[in-house]
Amino acid sequence: MRPRPLPMRSAEEWENAAHNRPRGIAAAVVFDWASLTLIAAILARAVVQYGLASRQTAAAAFLLLVLGLPLAALGEALRRGLTGARLTQVLIASLIGAGNLIGLIADLRALLGGTPRWSASLPALVLAGFVVWGLTRPQTIAWFAETARSRARSRHGGRWLPLTLGAGIVAGLIAAAISFI
Repeated sequence: MRPRPLPMRSAEEWENAAHNRPRGIAAAVVFDWASLTLIAAILARAVVQYGLASRQTAAAAFLLLVLGLPLAALGEALRRGLTGARLTQVLIASLIGAGNLIGLIADLRALLGGTPRWSASLPALVLAGFVVWGLTRPQTIAWFAETARSRARSRHGGRWLPLTLGAGIVAGLIAAAISFI
């Protein structure tokens, strides 16, 4: 009796196995687009509230150019599987998470002082933590190191892209609504 050969997996089957899928890329892109949407909403509010030629509008436009657009470009770089984008996103999400931790502590102090307020600190802190956790998983690091750029674009294209961008825009609008209360 001849031994049966072991089943072989193709590269695509191996990559799509549950334990080999990258983690945190969709959350990071949602995070980036939500941040862009929040900054754009701040700009829109400044234009409506203070007028087009005000200092507040200029400051919001500056934030959009300096923070919002680079975050959108970072999300696109992650979608394309660029290795440096993963490390940059981990650093930015860590910094934003630390800032939201400080914001959450301030929210708790306000609550204990009898002046509760609406805040997006807790959801942003949780999402930032998930982004950092996902992008530092071994399978994610391996995926960024081994996956061809064309394969990364095809994996994070199609239905994935509009769903992810839509979720980011909705999350940003919700954060803006909470911030404006």
